[in-house]
Amino acid sequence: MTTILTEGGVPELLDGLERYFEFYNQQRPHSALGGRTPAQAHTETPEV
Repeated sequence: MTTILTEGGVPELLDGLERYFEFYNQQRPHSALGGRTPAQAHTETPEV
């Protein structure tokens, strides 16, 4: 059986995922959202 996790184990994996999702949702602009982040798109009032 192959082990994917290394020295840090599950806690290090979870920390890395948390940092990635923070970046993805709070900082990285998305072209499908008109250059906004998902957080901005979620909190903005839709245009009518």
